[in-house]
Amino acid sequence: MPANVFVTGPPGSGKTTAVERARERLADRGHVAAGVRAPEVREGGERVGFDIVSLRTGRRAAMARIDRDAGPGVGKYRVDVRAVDRLVADALDTAGVDYLLLDEIGPMQVRSDTFVRRVRAALDAETPVLATVKADSRPDGDRDPTDFIEAVHDRDDGLRVTVTPAERDALPERLAAAVAARCGGD
Repeated sequence: MPANVFVTGPPGSGKTTAVERARERLADRGHVAAGVRAPEVREGGERVGFDIVSLRTGRRAAMARIDRDAGPGVGKYRVDVRAVDRLVADALDTAGVDYLLLDEIGPMQVRSDTFVRRVRAALDAETPVLATVKADSRPDGDRDPTDFIEAVHDRDDGLRVTVTPAERDALPERLAAAVAARCGGD
């Protein structure tokens, strides 16, 4: 059985909501997660950036902001790679957890070599990973083998689920069941 569960879909499709609801269901079943979330930050109703939050410790760091002058650019945002590096160092440790939750494997996060190394190791380990992954919009023939997000899409050891409006409401339970089965539970 594949160890990893990858959730993809276009922006705004409900990937994060589905994974968060699956995490709640898994917690109700006694399954403990480590990993990271990337909530958006809003000021005055406008999105100004994204934070990165450790599920293990609750620590939070400013991952990307529109008003940053330094760091690699992703759209209108600049990424604080050092903040991502510091936070994921312990957030992706699998000791004492049943699975890792990654929201998300996306362009901002992969600017951090530490994130990429730690996620690659996690995906190759026995601990199940439940991850949202930026949708892959490139045809197979145009894929860049050095692109980490594309490499995740190319993995053959995961269950892939695309969020659709038709199954959005049922998806959290489906994800929770898939991860629980990989954790050795119900």
